[in-house]
Amino acid sequence: MAITQKEIVGLKPKSSAYYVWDDDRTKGSGRLGVKVFTSGNKGFVFRYYRQSKRLFIQLGRFPALSLVDARKEAHKLGLMLKQGLDPEGSPQLA
Repeated sequence: MAITQKEIVGLKPKSSAYYVWDDDRTKGSGRLGVKVFTSGNKGFVFRYYRQSKRLFIQLGRFPALSLVDARKEAHKLGLMLKQGLDPEGSPQLA
């Protein structure tokens, strides 16, 4: 199920940081998530895989970066993955 603004606002800190993932059910295009820190701060991340290694790109802090804008950025990064490009700048995914 897709993350909502209301859900993000309601996320509470725990004893260790944790992630909540947006489920768009599209394989091979990465995933948007929210990292909730022990301080209660929240940030958007984009997770993808390169050579079977899980990688993360920090997109920005919530609420300075809106959910709509985070989804747009994640979509752009996902399109790069589908084209065989590495969102972190390497010319091609191996």
